[in-house]
Amino acid sequence: MDTIAKARAQACAWLARCDYSRQALQQKLQQRGFADNVIENVLQELVTQGWQSDERWAQSLIHSRMQRGYGPLRICAELKQHGLDAQQITQYLAAHESDDWYALCQQVQRKRFKHWPQDALALSKQQRFLQYRGFNHEQIQSVFATMDDE
Repeated sequence: MDTIAKARAQACAWLARCDYSRQALQQKLQQRGFADNVIENVLQELVTQGWQSDERWAQSLIHSRMQRGYGPLRICAELKQHGLDAQQITQYLAAHESDDWYALCQQVQRKRFKHWPQDALALSKQQRFLQYRGFNHEQIQSVFATMDDE
């Protein structure tokens, strides 16, 4: 079996289990000792045949992270770590309505804290938690703006 066939077989085996970003596949193949030109040929072939898609992988990651209660800023940072550019990230995140992020932020706050903050210290703690989860200032403020209504 030649080198390209071995690299293709290895990449296909990984993709059979789950989706990977192009960068992740490239790193895995490099760790296995394949040459850069072999890796590039294999990755191009996988993309051409539809076996590997950064868009499909990104949508899967976005959905997974939203289910776990992460906001757009944290998801964006993770997508950048996997080699996607800003234009691609914006495009993939735009598929999710901004209302979804506000509702998710509120849902995460209620699940984690189960009550409204009683003082400024508790409020800042809850806001920091939501910020850590990747929600922006507007989304966090919208959660606590409804606090007076309830």
